[in-house]
Amino acid sequence: MAAFLLSQKLKQISPDRLTINIASLEPVPGNFISSVNSDLSMGMKKTLAASVADLTDCKNMANLLVLFTNRPLPDIACQAPILPSYPQTCHAEVDVTPGCHKTAVSFIKTGDDIIASNDESRIAFHRIIESMKRWGTSFDATRLNFEPFLKFSNDSLNDANKDQLLKLYGRVLPIMDFFGDEHRAMHLQNHIYTCATDKKYLNRHHQQLSDVQNPSDDDCVLTMLDRNPKPKESQSQVSESMISTSSSFFTCVGNLYNRLAKSSVWIRILRFDLNINLKAQQAKYCWAFKMK
Repeated sequence: MAAFLLSQKLKQISPDRLTINIASLEPVPGNFISSVNSDLSMGMKKTLAASVADLTDCKNMANLLVLFTNRPLPDIACQAPILPSYPQTCHAEVDVTPGCHKTAVSFIKTGDDIIASNDESRIAFHRIIESMKRWGTSFDATRLNFEPFLKFSNDSLNDANKDQLLKLYGRVLPIMDFFGDEHRAMHLQNHIYTCATDKKYLNRHHQQLSDVQNPSDDDCVLTMLDRNPKPKESQSQVSESMISTSSSFFTCVGNLYNRLAKSSVWIRILRFDLNINLKAQQAKYCWAFKMK
C-alpha cells in the first residue's frame, strides 16, 4: 500500500526522470468493503482503499507485479485486498498465488540460515525475486544461507530454478482439492476464485513455466475476475450529470410552453402550473444531490 501511495505523490514527475517498479504481495488497505463502496459513491476518497483506487495518472509506473493469495479470511479481519487501476503504459503482471494473508510469506531465520515455513512462501519468494531481477535489481545471495528451495542466482531464470518452481507447483496443486472451491472478495468489486475441479495448472505463472502457448484461466485453479480494472466513476458525478440532464429537459419544455402561451389564456394557466411543478422537481433533485 505504501508503494501505491508513493506513486500517487510522485506522479507529476516525468517518466524521463523517474520510473517506478512495484512488486506487491497482498496489498491490503485494512478497510471494510462496504465502507470503501460508500466512500467511492460519495466521491470523498477518505479511506485508504479509495485514495489509491485509481493510479492511471501515474505514468512513471513502468513495471508492476501484484500477487494475491486465494484463501479468504473472516470479514471482521478487514483483510480484503485491492487491485488499483494502473496506467495502460505499465507492464503489469497480476496473478493469484496459493496461501492466505498470514502465511504466504513465512520464513524462519536461525543465525544465517533462512528456511521457508511452507511451499506457498517459497513460490512467493521466487516470484518477487525473479521480477525484481528482470527490472535491474541485483542481490548478494552469499550473505545468507538459504535452504535448497530458496537458492537463486542473479542470472535470468535458468533451467534449475524453473524446475525447482515446477516441483513446488506440483506439490501444492494436489492440496487444492482438500480445500475445495472457494471465493475471496476484494475491494472495487473484484473477486478471487479457487476452482479445484479438473484443473491442470495452479495459476497463470504455472502455465508460463510449463510453456503453454496461450495461457487461460479456464485451465487454472486460481483465477481473478478482473486483472486490469478500469477506474470507477463516483456516484456524485453520476448524480450531477443526471441533475444537469433533467434541468435541461425541464428548461426545453418550459420554453415550448412559453411560446404557446402567447396564443391562449388557458395555456398561460397550464404554463403557470407546469412552472411550479418543474421548480419543485428541480429543487428535489438539487436537495437529493446536496444530501449525498
